[in-house]
Parts: sequence; structure tokens; C-alpha cells
Amino acid sequence: MTTRLWLVRHGQIQANVDGRWHGSTDSPLTDHGRRQVAATGAWFKSQGLRIAAVYASPLQRTFQTAEGIGSALGVAVQPEPALREYGIGVLEDTPFTTLKDELGFFERIFSDGAWAPEGGEAREAVEARIQTMLTALAERHAGEEIVVVSHGAALALGLARLLASPKHHWATLHKNNCAVSELCFTPAPELRQFNKTAHLGEGSA
Repeated sequence: MTTRLWLVRHGQIQANVDGRWHGSTDSPLTDHGRRQVAATGAWFKSQGLRIAAVYASPLQRTFQTAEGIGSALGVAVQPEPALREYGIGVLEDTPFTTLKDELGFFERIFSDGAWAPEGGEAREAVEARIQTMLTALAERHAGEEIVVVSHGAALALGLARLLASPKHHWATLHKNNCAVSELCFTPAPELRQFNKTAHLGEGSA
């Protein structure tokens, strides 16, 4: 019996364009992001999938994305706080280049998984909550297909821990906006498709 989770990253927000970290910062979709959502919803509808449920992080960028998909499928969206993005507290809205080159943020979180910036989360805590949530949803919907809409960093970290394989290092698991991935539990977790964006018509597979 296969349980299938269709993982979707939210559509584009302005922080994605500007290269800034928005974890707990609650940002709306851009106009382009809304077009991505429409294309993603149309893709799901075209696939003839029997989607039992749609879950989303409650942040507006993810919930808006999930609503577009759910509307196309005729399935109501269920908010799930555990799917929220990696919040980095006082460092929110900082450019990625500053985090990397001036603050040493990425080096620090991967040398000390228990460290968290003031008001933010520890990297290991994010990994654990996403792994736990994906596993719980798979158990809740055993033998069914569901859509899960979350965030780039959270999904990369959670999947890396869930899959526990050298070929699935977090750095290889970055998802584009509105990319679709297929995670199956048979019952062991298996990533069958990853970061599929052909439905967006943006030049990526």
C-alpha cells in the first residue's frame, strides 16, 4: 500500500526576488506568484489525482498557494502550523548574502544544530518538526494521496532528515517556487519526483 504526499513550495514572494530570508515573516504572493499558483492548480486538476486532503502552513504565502490548488481540486485547505518556515528571529528579512558572508549564519547552524538566533528556531528543531509532521500525515492518510504546501528551507531540512541518505543532503533539496515533488511511503519514505516545474512554463523541468 502506497501513501503519496505531493509536496509544494509556495509561490513567489518579493523576498524571493530580493534574496532576503522570510521565515516567520508573513509575506503575500507577488502577481507572478499568483500566476504560478494558478498554473499549479491547473496541473493538479489535469492529473486526475484522487486527492484526499490539502494541508498548508498558515503563513499567507503558503495558504494562498494551497487555496489555489484546493480550489482547482474542490478540496478545502487545512492549516497545519508545524509546516511553517524556519523562523530566524532577529535575523528575519536579512539578505542571504549578509547571512552567509558577514554573519556566518549557515556555517553556524550546521556546526551547532541546537543554536538559534534570538527569537528564532534551532536548525535541529525545524528538521524534527517537519520530519514528524510528514510522517504523521502519511499515517493519517495511509493509502491515500494528499497535497502538502510548505516552505523552501523547512522542506529541505525536514526531507534530509526523513530520507537519511547521503544523496539527499539538505543542500540538494532546495525547491523552486510552486515546484511539485512526490514523496511516497511504502511504508519507507521514498522521493520519487523532486522539484518539478514544467507546469509553470518557466524553462525548468
